[in-house]
Amino acid sequence: MAQTDGFSARTFTEDGTTVVALAGEVDLATAPVLDAALTDAVDAAPSTLVIDLADLDFMDSTAAGVMVRAGNRLVESGGMIAVRRPRPHIRRAIDIMGLNLVFGLED
Repeated sequence: MAQTDGFSARTFTEDGTTVVALAGEVDLATAPVLDAALTDAVDAAPSTLVIDLADLDFMDSTAAGVMVRAGNRLVESGGMIAVRRPRPHIRRAIDIMGLNLVFGLED
């Protein structure tokens, strides 16, 4: 598990799918931890990567950029990326930033 004060990213496999579960707040200060976790997950070359946001309290545009870069790398290698279980306020941020057009969304 990658973590820093106020943020953690835990990677595991669920039914053959790689999942990175985020908890806490991801912003400019904690984005390097998110970047490292997603880079490691993408480097493992999964066919599908799911970013679980159920325990994420806050994300800013820095976090969005990190997720988009990871998604682009995965798609370039033939994989797909999805975001699941965002809380209502996180879902609103995703929609405002246009990430709903980039990622598959699962409730």
